[in-house]
Amino acid sequence: PSWHGISANAGLGATVFIPYEAKSVAGDGSVTKLDVDTKVAPAAQLGVSWSPASSNWGVFADARYAKLKTKVTDKTDNANLGNLEIDPVVYSIGVSHKF
Repeated sequence: PSWHGISANAGLGATVFIPYEAKSVAGDGSVTKLDVDTKVAPAAQLGVSWSPASSNWGVFADARYAKLKTKVTDKTDNANLGNLEIDPVVYSIGVSHKF
């Protein structure tokens, strides 16, 4: 349902974290290559959109949240370095067109 072209939405889903070229740089400039596991984690989204009744164009805004934890290993000696915890909130605004 919408009110004057404004509609709200909420969603649950998944996010996939795919690391690439992970490394750690020490104070002396030495670089350690890391192996960071790919991870799938739950995600949530809240948003709002507005579109005039006479137009296929509209605008939207939303916020997305995901929480994940993945393992980090030193590629040099295969030592377990612990876990990396990531819990970002991502905000988006944009223009939409309905075909």
